[in-house]
Amino acid sequence: MRDDPPARNIINSIIQAGVQAPSGDNAQPWKFKVRGNIIELWLDRKADCSFFNVRQIASIISCGAVLENIRIAASTFRLKTDVEYPGDENDSDLMAAVELIPADLESDPLAGMIWARLTNRKLYKKGKVDPNHLETLQTATTGFPGAVLHTITDTGVLKKVARMIFQVDRIRTEHRPIHEHLNQMIRFTDEEALMKRDGLPLKNLEAGVTGEMFLKMTRPWFVMNLVNRIGLGRLVALNSSQGILRSSGVALLTVPGSGRQNFLKGGQVLERVWLTLTKLGLAVQPMTAVTLFWMRWLWDGQNDFLPMHQDRLKQVWQEYKELFPSVDFSTDGHVMLFRFGFSLDIRHRTIRKKVSDFLV
Repeated sequence: MRDDPPARNIINSIIQAGVQAPSGDNAQPWKFKVRGNIIELWLDRKADCSFFNVRQIASIISCGAVLENIRIAASTFRLKTDVEYPGDENDSDLMAAVELIPADLESDPLAGMIWARLTNRKLYKKGKVDPNHLETLQTATTGFPGAVLHTITDTGVLKKVARMIFQVDRIRTEHRPIHEHLNQMIRFTDEEALMKRDGLPLKNLEAGVTGEMFLKMTRPWFVMNLVNRIGLGRLVALNSSQGILRSSGVALLTVPGSGRQNFLKGGQVLERVWLTLTKLGLAVQPMTAVTLFWMRWLWDGQNDFLPMHQDRLKQVWQEYKELFPSVDFSTDGHVMLFRFGFSLDIRHRTIRKKVSDFLV
């Protein structure tokens, strides 16, 4: 260790900034150990056991976003960071060790966006993004060799993306474990949201009064299953599809490889991209089913999916490859697909636990 460690309140502030990162259903799958001027970031495997979180990659991506927030926040205290990444061969849940070193440096220009970044599930206002902004967005991948942001803004192609999203998101309501996990993570009352400080507050889903009634009514699987049988479950997927059509664009972030460190650094890039979009005044919503289903299919094969979903996904993967022809689907890691555009602000944000809840 070099130099005296920063004051504990500074370290806690840096960690607090770190945990503003996104995570699947706001599960917050991370822990921290502090050793002098070193912050260790650990994966909490128990936080997210969902079908989406295949081989914990969704949580590892989230840890990468935490790591990038820590690096950015440290700069505001004139601290540079020296990050040590354990190799993929290490089966420990230690994701990274970050040494904080006093330095004469300026604050990262994205520092103020850490607290402003959020997921916006509203229907966006149609509008073209300034090409200069798209170029700025590409600079967010600088410093992460091999990370590529593939963007689509053409209206005709976005219609194809919308059709693909419709087919994939139907699985959300037709797959019992996915449905039941989501309902475990929705906080149906304000009191529950404030007590647990994780998950998704009902109002955060931007479902409207009718949508909230639908979510409450279909909480039991037997009700959701009945709704699916009469075709009304497709309304959820239709809303996702409409979200794409009302967006200015979609983007797919990929990294060169699918090891743990690839996805961890992918999470770092993702956070810089998201913070950059926030700074540009653009709203973001992840469309994670596509990328996480693809990685599960690639790694574990089709048998994890129901037979009716296997047939559907075979067609979806063909469309997915046509939409992103520059992606190497045999080797690239798919970090996230997301939509972006112009939107009104949301009123109900997700809540984070206290720093003390994450310290071990």
